[in-house]
Amino acid sequence: MGAAEKKAPILQILFESLLGAAMKFAVRKINWDTDGEHVPGLPKKMDVDLDDDKLDWDDVASLVVDAATDQTGYCIVDAEVKAYVDTAPPGFDARAFNQGKPKKVNRMDSFAAFDELGASTSISLKKSAARILNVAKPEVWRIDFDMRSLDPMLEPDELMRKVDEWVGGGGRFIYVLETDADISFLDSARVAFSEAKIHERDGRAYARLNDVNKVLYVGSSSSLGRRFREHLGYGARGTYALHMCQWARHLFIRVSLVAARYPVGMDPEILGLMEDQLWDTLRPMFGRRGRR
Repeated sequence: MGAAEKKAPILQILFESLLGAAMKFAVRKINWDTDGEHVPGLPKKMDVDLDDDKLDWDDVASLVVDAATDQTGYCIVDAEVKAYVDTAPPGFDARAFNQGKPKKVNRMDSFAAFDELGASTSISLKKSAARILNVAKPEVWRIDFDMRSLDPMLEPDELMRKVDEWVGGGGRFIYVLETDADISFLDSARVAFSEAKIHERDGRAYARLNDVNKVLYVGSSSSLGRRFREHLGYGARGTYALHMCQWARHLFIRVSLVAARYPVGMDPEILGLMEDQLWDTLRPMFGRRGRR
């Protein structure tokens, strides 16, 4: 009998034993739920063995976390799971399972989430505050125009050329529309806008109407030229905006667009928080708080 013939049965036995063996997983970055109790010794990482013939391959990570929970008696809020490739049976592609980000499993229920909501929100806000403090001062730009110049049939080319020229440098923008008009003119603007909104003039979606204020609108956009056209009334009918050319042409009100440019790569969440703060400070006459 040749050497190859002697080895064959041994390899077959080893292969068959692997098929019935336990598969090993690594559970890492474990966050335990101890219900406020200090429990020394709970690991941040551990290995878990599962019989491969009992695995639901569509929910492997959850089963592994459940098994880790059973070993300690404490619930895992979240953890990352990876498979040991050398213990995987033929029916499971461990390398594919481990590719990219580790499989994240979250086990927090709604009751636990409510218990921790105050503390977790505080931590999140502190982190956001630290990031906002590192935001560089923006480039701020201003341009003025008269409401009387807004013809519903004709876009103000020169005004839009100047806006597009400045916006052409790219970025993310927070902007304000404001006026120094007298309160009587602002009251007239409120009435004119309200009538246009109630009657849905020209089939347009008009922004929310708030208390009278010299600050007309606060918003943010990565496409300021397009957004400004919508406020003037030359953009999409179904987008919530001021649509000024539909109701403001008879008003003797001079309006300023004041815009701040931030980097293209700026986190939209941070930009949104800053926009909300500006909204809270200025309390504009139109629109609503929060990104659209």
